[in-house]
Amino acid sequence: MPPLYFVIPAIAIVMAGALLGTVELGYQRGLRTPADERLASHATSWEAALLGLLALLIGFTFAMAVTRFDHRRDLILDEANAIESTALRGRYIDPPLRDRVEAVLVPYLEARIRSYDAGMDMHLTYALYDEGEALQRQLWDQVVTLLEAHPDSESAVAFMESADELVKAEARRRAALENHVPLPVFAVLLMVAAAGMAATGYSCGLHRRRLPLGMVLMPVLIVLVVAMVFDIDYPRAGVIRAGQRPLIRLQHTLANH
Repeated sequence: MPPLYFVIPAIAIVMAGALLGTVELGYQRGLRTPADERLASHATSWEAALLGLLALLIGFTFAMAVTRFDHRRDLILDEANAIESTALRGRYIDPPLRDRVEAVLVPYLEARIRSYDAGMDMHLTYALYDEGEALQRQLWDQVVTLLEAHPDSESAVAFMESADELVKAEARRRAALENHVPLPVFAVLLMVAAAGMAATGYSCGLHRRRLPLGMVLMPVLIVLVVAMVFDIDYPRAGVIRAGQRPLIRLQHTLANH
């Protein structure tokens, strides 16, 4: 199942409707308030303070999401290196054990690629996780067989170490995929955005003027930025993805070996 590209646009549309509605409510409230220069000045100060706080929260949330995105991308390369190292060291094993190792690594690599491409289809994702764990157990069976036959072999120990790193790399990558910016952070961000838009609408109402820049363009831009942060933080559901080029290149290499 491909990534659900409609999820984040749907969230963005709901957010845009909420913020535009909040601006309008603030504007209507300002229109019903008697004109007062001191109140208008205070309203402008509130607006500036709330928008400044919003900018700070967006920057903080964006930094958290990008850090996680970069970490996930690095882990993809680490996992590809771990699988490749296991494959290379497995070539020094005598047949038929060497052939059994290769027969495990090829489907294992395919399962790892497909588990990421499954997107939001968590049923398929967990099925592929189970398949990968079963193949890991098969690989360790070969490791144990090799160590029992050659307990003092340096190549056997090196193969065991690379197989161990393969398992750890998969666990680290799975944990990173499930590590997101906490939802309460997004909730606070949206609450501050709503308050800032209400203050903007209220200020425009006090001045008896509809300003498209503040009442329309600003909410839309805020929604776009928040949606982009959400997209980066949830790679399974979004358009911005870390990609799997290292694993795909390794798949071609093993297929041509």
